[in-house]
Amino acid sequence: MQHFDINVGDYFTGEFDSIVFIADDDADGVSEATFSNINLFDEGLEAPMAAPVMDNFLFA
Repeated sequence: MQHFDINVGDYFTGEFDSIVFIADDDADGVSEATFSNINLFDEGLEAPMAAPVMDNFLFA
């Protein structure tokens, strides 16, 4: 398992209504990735309590 903190504001500013996660495997074109327990919050604000959202995706 890996943990990433990504400061989205370093790459994009303004309003947006979606975020996309992509798995890339240039070696053979076959990839599998699982994205789970995704939390989005503003730095400096307390992280919100877990909400009932779809946060586990499997792309094959």
